[in-house]
This record gives sequence, C-alpha cells and structure tokens, in this order.
Amino acid sequence: MVTHKSSIKEDVVYWEEIVQKYEEKLKGNYFLETLRIALRKYDSLKSHSEERYLPKKYGRISRGLYNC
Repeated sequence: MVTHKSSIKEDVVYWEEIVQKYEEKLKGNYFLETLRIALRKYDSLKSHSEERYLPKKYGRISRGLYNC
C-alpha cells in the first residue's frame, strides 16, 4: 500500500477511499465487501513470485528495471 500519497504526482485510485466513500450507500454490496476483504488481507494476497522466478544474476526488480 502507498504510505506517502504526497510522493505520487499522477492521478491514482485509492481503493481504501472508495470503500470509505461508498460504505454507507452500498452497504452489503458484493463488490464493496470483496474489496474490503481484499484490502484487509492484502499482505497475504499480494504476489511474492517475482523473487522466486527472477534469475539471481538480475537481482530484484524495481519499477520494471533490473538492478544489477
């Protein structure tokens, strides 16, 4: 998740804000409840595969570029 919103200059959708904005209007809505669960479980749901499949000689991926 983004910790410092001020560091992003582009227009960005923050899913947490979507949940906050519509939680009263869409109470019980399938999409909103699924989003709420996904946000709560983000750390366990996010992909951890990049490190597993990237050859060791390339190091870690950072912003789509290889750090050698």
